[in-house]
Amino acid sequence: MSKQQGMLMTALWALLVVMMVSIVVSRQGKTEDLETPGPAASSQPSNGLFSAPAFSLTDQDGAAFGTEQLKGRVWIAQFIFTHCTGPCPMLMSKMKQLQSAMPDERVQLLSLTVDPENDTPAVLKAKAKELGADPSRWHFLTGTRQQIETVARGLLTAVNTDAGKEPIFHNEKFLLFDTQGKCLGRFDSTDDVDMQKMRRAAVGLLETGTTR
Repeated sequence: MSKQQGMLMTALWALLVVMMVSIVVSRQGKTEDLETPGPAASSQPSNGLFSAPAFSLTDQDGAAFGTEQLKGRVWIAQFIFTHCTGPCPMLMSKMKQLQSAMPDERVQLLSLTVDPENDTPAVLKAKAKELGADPSRWHFLTGTRQQIETVARGLLTAVNTDAGKEPIFHNEKFLLFDTQGKCLGRFDSTDDVDMQKMRRAAVGLLETGTTR
């Protein structure tokens, strides 16, 4: 091999190495873009994800309760049913912790049943008593199946209330609403960090918002 051929081969190898390094760097950059989490819209209050529709259900005392009673209040909602052996005991336990951690009456807590045929006001009242729920702050709500499903759709939450057709189901998120009825986030009940974010956001709304 001549000297000129050797120099050419060396240059070609150098060019090949540069191209391979460029490809690896480019792929790493794309992977980092995919793996880098963006803003957690479901956990960070912003301008409001959506506004809650007007609704009126029945609480554990048999009284009407809904958006009219929530005006000017910060509120947190969840979906449960009393004889659930899955996530519901955990969900209600987390709500009980919130009741203790945020004793301010300007924060209202709502547990909406997805089994209204079995969860009558009397059944909900017994569950509320068992959990030590403050009736001025923690409201267990029921209604007809149609009412519950309509409210769930309005809160952009998928539920099934007809156990005769399919198993009853609901998600495990907590929804935070400001004093204007805007949902500011969906928070994962199984994630302690996310629940702490919700609590801090609720306290922040009390400090900056108009409440009654």
